[in-house]
Amino acid sequence: MKQKRTLGTPRLLGIVWPFIAVVLFQALLGCLSLYVLSAVRGYVAGESLWSKGQKDAIYYLTLYADNRDAATYLKYQQAFAVPQGGHELRIALDQPVPDVEAARQGILKGGNHPDDVSSLIWLYLNFRHFSYLEKAIELWTVGDGYLLQLDDLARSMHGAISSGQVSEDDVRRWKAHIFAINDGVTPAAMAFSDALGEGSRMILRLLLITNLATALVLIALALLRTHKLLTQRHAFADALQLERSARRSPWSRSATASSPPMSMARSPTSIRLPKRSPTGPRPRPRACRWRRCSSCWMKIRSQMVLP
Repeated sequence: MKQKRTLGTPRLLGIVWPFIAVVLFQALLGCLSLYVLSAVRGYVAGESLWSKGQKDAIYYLTLYADNRDAATYLKYQQAFAVPQGGHELRIALDQPVPDVEAARQGILKGGNHPDDVSSLIWLYLNFRHFSYLEKAIELWTVGDGYLLQLDDLARSMHGAISSGQVSEDDVRRWKAHIFAINDGVTPAAMAFSDALGEGSRMILRLLLITNLATALVLIALALLRTHKLLTQRHAFADALQLERSARRSPWSRSATASSPPMSMARSPTSIRLPKRSPTGPRPRPRACRWRRCSSCWMKIRSQMVLP
């Protein structure tokens, strides 16, 4: 048969469930923090690729205006594909109904790792209006505007060069336009990088403070729970001690009532013990557990030799 649980004895799960909840919540918060930081790291890496791509595109387009080589124009298209992927990502996620698949293709086109795709989309959709990230996206939009102008210029240059109708004035005009675009996109790219870096540092500080505050709250809850369990244990121990004392009290009262008062007892000098038998010592009676047992007291009185 199963032993019945004593009333007041807490179950194992009832004792440890607050601590399990604390560990699980802290682990969940830690995983969320790491996921957010991984997404921010992905955006920082994407911004680096975006800046490098637009610089390479400007360089190859300027070189194409001089040598008019199709291979140079192909290099321009490969370099321009990186910032164009970021542009497609932003356009897909800024729609009323975000196009996740188009955003995924834009991220991969921009050079980010495939494992970062989900975290980048999640961060953009959930923190789009966060102050630092919103400022970075506004500067990102300004930079994309300059790059779209660059791509329009590249298409017109390629059409003119392919038709063979290019003059020196056209080349000078193209270069002047390219330099103007470069002068406009460079400050926007630097501001975009600074805003994204400040946003990542702000998110890091926010997550650090949140984790520390949550850890302190959970430690306080664990201490309160432990104090409550110890209080219940002490209360149960006191109640058990009182119950044991209540069970012993009838025996103590009966023993006290059957024993004679100390004033009626004779002094130890007036008591004469019986002589030993010549054949050997008399066997001693078995001692009773209760020193003041009434039956043992009556046997001792009967063996006393009064003067």
